[in-house]
Amino acid sequence: TALWIRLSSQEVELEEMLPILRELGVRHCTTKASTEILVAMTEGHLGAAEQYRGCHHQIFNVAETAMRYAMRGSAKAAV
Repeated sequence: TALWIRLSSQEVELEEMLPILRELGVRHCTTKASTEILVAMTEGHLGAAEQYRGCHHQIFNVAETAMRYAMRGSAKAAV
């Protein structure tokens, strides 16, 4: 929240913030709950909300693929 407030108070454009938001999203959007907390902090900025939800979807797909490999007995491929 503090980062979002600081960046928006300095009138930083959303397009400039997207790389930062993506880094935060890839790091913290590991669960639906944490993703929705970050989405709520965007205060209605659709681009930022989509960015976070996209990160969650990407992380979910990677985890699902790893689980599929692990269930097939290919633990090395899962990592």
